[in-house]
Amino acid sequence: PDGRRVAMFGFSLGGQWALGLTPREVWPVAVATLGAPYDYSFLEAMTPVELRRAAFATGHDSVYAIRKEVEGLSLHTTLTDIEAPVLLVHGELDRVVPVWHAERIHDTLRCPKELMIAEDEDHLTTHGLRRRVLPYVMDWLMDRVVESGSTGRTSRPPPARRA
Repeated sequence: PDGRRVAMFGFSLGGQWALGLTPREVWPVAVATLGAPYDYSFLEAMTPVELRRAAFATGHDSVYAIRKEVEGLSLHTTLTDIEAPVLLVHGELDRVVPVWHAERIHDTLRCPKELMIAEDEDHLTTHGLRRRVLPYVMDWLMDRVVESGSTGRTSRPPPARRA
């Protein structure tokens, strides 16, 4: 097997980072996300406790630091460069990152893509994560890893940068 075949799966901000890294740093054969935000507009609706958790999760000392760093950032410019297949999973009842984020990511992607809205689920699909979501995501990723091995496709360097 080709040790360079990589698949990525990220939750929440980790999903956003997986999408952001894909056309720049890592060239996976497939990417899956769960509850990934398109941009940081969701911060405005977060409680102080949730904001402190977000700052901690992103390695920032304060809410002010995270807001300053992410002001104006979105995935818009990187999404159109992704060539690997992408699976977007999002909880229908997500109050942290509303479903429109997944829909915007899906609409912006030009690569093979799939959007799965998990019915009656929250931000991290708490109720069905182990029973429904993770098995589906792992099967989806494994199918693409195996498929890439049978076709000889591997992770590769990025395409030439556009001016």
